[in-house]
Amino acid sequence: MKDCPKAREILVAGGLNNSLLDKNYINCIDWIDDVFRELDRKAAADFLTLLWNSWNGRNNMVFKGKMDAAEMICERAQPLSKDFRIFNLTEPAVLSNNLVKNNWKKPPVGCIKINVDATVLNGGLL
Repeated sequence: MKDCPKAREILVAGGLNNSLLDKNYINCIDWIDDVFRELDRKAAADFLTLLWNSWNGRNNMVFKGKMDAAEMICERAQPLSKDFRIFNLTEPAVLSNNLVKNNWKKPPVGCIKINVDATVLNGGLL
């Protein structure tokens, strides 16, 4: 999404910070995850609206042979998100930067840990 020249042009026109566009990612979801770690809820909603409008612009190109300018695509996104801003650090980010690692921990001495898996089908265990 961010590596397509036209999508990149739209994201830049929409105000997305270059640091969120210049880093390399193997998976698109990793890029979106990083973006959501930087943006607050309002800016994340604006970002998603911009991506959606970018997708619509791409569909117009594929199905109608017409591609609007990046600025026009951004202008279409603005009414969908009042006070359109892509990058805003005044609110907390959507996803926390504090990564929590859940690891198995040995139970304390004198305790037994039992892992149980079950499948229920029609009210009975299988």
